[in-house]
Amino acid sequence: MIFVPIALLLTALAVLILWWPLRRARRIPGTLADAFNEQLGEEAFRELEAEVSRGDLAATELSQAQVDARNNLGGFAPSIGPSARRYRTDQGPFAVTALTLIAAALLAFWLFGNWRSAILGIREASHHSLVMAVDRFRAHLERHPDDLAGWKVYARAEIVLGHYAKAAQAYRKLLALPKNPDRVGTLADYGETLILEHPTRFDRTEDRIFNTVLSAQPDNSKALWYGALLALAVEHDVPLAIHRFRHLLEDGPLPPAFAAIVRERIMALGGNVPVTWQPRELRVRVGWPKGLEPASRGPATLFVYVGVDRQHAPPIWVRRVTVARLPVTVVLDPRDAMLAAGEFVAGAMYRVGARLSRGGSRVMGQHDFRGSRVLPAHRLRSDPLIRVTLEPERAAARS
Repeated sequence: MIFVPIALLLTALAVLILWWPLRRARRIPGTLADAFNEQLGEEAFRELEAEVSRGDLAATELSQAQVDARNNLGGFAPSIGPSARRYRTDQGPFAVTALTLIAAALLAFWLFGNWRSAILGIREASHHSLVMAVDRFRAHLERHPDDLAGWKVYARAEIVLGHYAKAAQAYRKLLALPKNPDRVGTLADYGETLILEHPTRFDRTEDRIFNTVLSAQPDNSKALWYGALLALAVEHDVPLAIHRFRHLLEDGPLPPAFAAIVRERIMALGGNVPVTWQPRELRVRVGWPKGLEPASRGPATLFVYVGVDRQHAPPIWVRRVTVARLPVTVVLDPRDAMLAAGEFVAGAMYRVGARLSRGGSRVMGQHDFRGSRVLPAHRLRSDPLIRVTLEPERAAARS
């Protein structure tokens, strides 16, 4: 917002430049010559009338005396007129400078100001700024066509702007890049963009895309949702749609509003909604395997969690405690929920795990210890105590 003080400074300079000659105008003789001559004429006429009253001047000579007075005042005007003319001539540079500064202030506000917010509104002005930023980013990608992260950001920005055709082109470019490590995820994003481009008309191209994604990643939430919709609209396969909707719920956790929509879809199709429940608590016993207990090195941070057994799925419950030695029993309950939808689904598989960190970092370190177990939902309800054994991070990664 530096343009604001700049514009104010330029305007102040313009005012000062105009104020100085106007202030001088009150002091320079001749700038008000007409009024000055008129005042002198009135005084001269009063003196002539006084002379007539005293008898010093005859009444018959009054008219000629007044004419002579007017001629004398006319001759006096040139002595003060040039000063006024010079002053009026000197006003030109001041006026030009002042107008130039005012124009510069207006130009600065036009180029750098937030006038669009006042005229168009904050939302429209922000949209305009985003469009300009995306256009500049597109120019960057034309110079660096192999920028993988750049194409991802550009595609998402075009989706925000509602330019789905341009976003689809960006995802096609990503699919063509040989260094793309997540081609399946990119393919799902591409399929979603095609659906957003014409949301009331599905076709077999999109159906093939999401079938391909589900073949490679059966737990992909985006593919399960759109795959279920396409199973109804393109394949007219109701059981397949119900299966994918149920799978989406069972793999959760989903945001509550979205989970409610999925349940409504399942019931509308005549399917059975997966039973959800929430345990009162989970008791997890964390310890060392026999013969591998490391030497005690003081207090450490222990993270204990439970979540759906799915890659990159966030934990449902997680608790962080400080421990001095193992084994230790940690109790998880609904107060440890990471998401608002902290429900468990009957029939799903869950991972109960723990990680011991000497530094207390939330990111896995090479000197950390971790361990986990995968259990069906009914084991979470029936087992009074779930045991988890820790191993060094490198050993756990190999297993």
